[in-house]
Amino acid sequence: MTPATLDLDDLRNAMATSIGHRTPLMVWMITHHDEFAELVTIHRPDWTALSAYFANAGFKARDGAVLKPETTRTYWLRARRLVAKQRTAARRAAFKFPPPVQPTPAPSAAPTDTAEPKFKFASLRNGGRGVSAEELRALGDPSAPADPNDPRWRLPPGTKTGPP
Repeated sequence: MTPATLDLDDLRNAMATSIGHRTPLMVWMITHHDEFAELVTIHRPDWTALSAYFANAGFKARDGAVLKPETTRTYWLRARRLVAKQRTAARRAAFKFPPPVQPTPAPSAAPTDTAEPKFKFASLRNGGRGVSAEELRALGDPSAPADPNDPRWRLPPGTKTGPP
């Protein structure tokens, strides 16, 4: 039995006229994605003017009606999404994952207590007590609380504290 030969142009025409096909404008946007995306980023798209331009070029909506601005914009969004999906799939296919790491078997001998531990307890500098207000004042820290024994902060004798 001999294999059948197919003409690619006939196949392309048959696929283009089948139900559920992409519109010619959508196919154009996919094939010219990079050029059209560059134009869209440089010039803000006026979808009304673009739909009129595409209609003058002979493009129509899926049902054969005149292109609406919403339809043209939707075709562009779908074309962008499809191209991004294709490029992501191609990048993933091109990426070679490293082989999985095989776990090493645990040593059969029981560990001895004389072995140096991997981690040790650490002690904090200054014993974990923090820095005192006196030390902060001595270092010249402006956020240090005032010294309660400083004579500049004492009230003059005979002054009342609190509400009258």
